[in-house]
Amino acid sequence: MPTENTIEIPLRGGDEIIELDTDQLPDGEEVLNILNQEKAPLQIWITVAIAYYKKKLYDDFEKVLEEAYLNAADLQPYHDSDLVRLLDMLANYYGRKAYKEKSKDKKNQLIAQATRLFTSADRIDMYDQKHLLGRAFFFIYEGENWSQADSQLNFVLNQGAPSVPAYLGKACIAFNKKEYRNALGFYRKALRLQPNCPATVRLGMGHCFFRLGNMEKARLAFKRALDLDPECVGALVGLAVLDLNEKTQVNRGLQHIGALLCKVEDNSTLNLWNYVKSK
Repeated sequence: MPTENTIEIPLRGGDEIIELDTDQLPDGEEVLNILNQEKAPLQIWITVAIAYYKKKLYDDFEKVLEEAYLNAADLQPYHDSDLVRLLDMLANYYGRKAYKEKSKDKKNQLIAQATRLFTSADRIDMYDQKHLLGRAFFFIYEGENWSQADSQLNFVLNQGAPSVPAYLGKACIAFNKKEYRNALGFYRKALRLQPNCPATVRLGMGHCFFRLGNMEKARLAFKRALDLDPECVGALVGLAVLDLNEKTQVNRGLQHIGALLCKVEDNSTLNLWNYVKSK
């Protein structure tokens, strides 16, 4: 019987299985060889990829999904929903990589790859809600097609069921349009549906309060984000800026900057200060 910490890969031509311990995942190449050799169902490939992602083994996550995509024709039969999920996961991963990429050529290449995958998923099931959400967030990462992202999120919400990801996406769009009260409203809707939202939600609310001039509530939101995630750099930045803006709290602001120096990968004081000022 599989447990939440194991993944079962069925062996071809029999009832035997190979069990993967998700707490001690083998090297990605080793697992790829097993998946290919046994012609594992597409759903298993996706489950394995997610296990690597949860362990922050992003290269292995990408390799498993790319191999599954290349070999999808040999992994039939499968449900269309599984193939759409694979395409969307890989497309969104490329989108996030593009968002972080400094090279313009590489960024454009990643965006083109993601667009092709989303288009392939469109041909299978254009109105799948998870697909629409994934594509909307891709537009948000891309930073150019806000209206298209908003349309896709509205379509999801108009289906009748509330959606935390859709509300968070609309909060991001509203914030970037400088509609801070609207953004705050969407964050609150998400929190009402899912009170245990991650620290980034409180962080976003903190930025909204800051832009609206409500420094007290901004501070509370940043502190709550830190309570939820002590490694939340954005919350430390927010608190540092608030403290430095209060002449009586300069020392505390410098303490927050000191904490930031321990967390930011590039410990250059200049880069850190530019980061603080940009907030």
